[in-house]
Amino acid sequence: MKSHHDHILLIPMFCIFGLAGCEQDPGTGPPRAAAPVTAPTAGKTAEIPDYPRMTIENPTVAFGRMNDFETRTATVRFRNGGGKPLQVKKVEAACGCTSVGFDTSKIYAPDETGEIVLSFTPKGQGSQTKTVSVISTDPDEPLQTISITADIQPSLSASPRILQLGRIPYGEASVANTTITALQPGIRLDTVKLSGDVGNGVTADLVPIDPAANGMPRWRVDVAFGPAHRWGWFAGSMIVSGKIEFEAETRPVKMNFAVNGSSEGTVVTEDSMFRFLMVGSSTDIDRSVDLRRSDGGVFRCLDATVVGGGSEGLTASLIPLDSQGIAWRVDLRGRSPGKPGSFLGEVFVRTDVVGEETIRLKYGGVVRR
Repeated sequence: MKSHHDHILLIPMFCIFGLAGCEQDPGTGPPRAAAPVTAPTAGKTAEIPDYPRMTIENPTVAFGRMNDFETRTATVRFRNGGGKPLQVKKVEAACGCTSVGFDTSKIYAPDETGEIVLSFTPKGQGSQTKTVSVISTDPDEPLQTISITADIQPSLSASPRILQLGRIPYGEASVANTTITALQPGIRLDTVKLSGDVGNGVTADLVPIDPAANGMPRWRVDVAFGPAHRWGWFAGSMIVSGKIEFEAETRPVKMNFAVNGSSEGTVVTEDSMFRFLMVGSSTDIDRSVDLRRSDGGVFRCLDATVVGGGSEGLTASLIPLDSQGIAWRVDLRGRSPGKPGSFLGEVFVRTDVVGEETIRLKYGGVVRR
């Protein structure tokens, strides 16, 4: 529909064209009639499709700058812009740091609105973008995404950040440590916990030390490996946690560390793990590890047994690399698991080395989806 102002603008134009049409050329007879003016057709209203249509009003949630110990929530609204009922069949976060609350059983009538509530707890630091998948009965766009962006500010720093211990002496006590510094005021740390496959006889202690030059508190974490620690590769994690006073509230803070290395003694190897990395489903795989004595002496490998995830498709064989028995190769081969995902296990090698009668070589990989 044209507005009153549209008609006002058309009047001068009509007069101009009218005068031009009524002007008489010298000696050409009577005036010519002005050309008729046709009013433009009013714009059509957009048709509502005869099927459900999901329209997300705010598909990008920008939290901006936030601390790594905070949890933020956001409400994302949507509307059924179609002519048939709409169902949101699934709302799934791409990572564990975003949780969603949504009832997928509800049906939304045409023009009805709904809400998806997101709760975001960051992991790590720096600029982050996470996605949430929304699957509905909209035939045009059955899969839509919601993006969450944030700039995560750390509350703690550590040196070193990862405890990559390399080779530590088997059967002997050893200690590794890291230093943690508070980056914000009001932080106190009080707990350290080891988890994963770090082996037996491993402890971790949290010790306050002198503050940093800017007065921020610092702590040292001592990870002690006792003489009972087993031979071979180990990998786990360490969580150091505490609290921070922030905006008149007490909130938890924590820092995660990866811990890995290899405990070796008289028997040594360049790598105490068969690393298959990324492999196909039910495909042939083959890796080997060589064993020697650290003193160059002669020894014997007696047998090898495969245990753990995916072991039903793998066999281990022992191959002497010389006639004297100075070096041995442990060959692990077979077929990868048929199901996608990670697989992890061990190869137990019996030797005649006193105190190291059982050598435990780990294996691991991921079957592609």
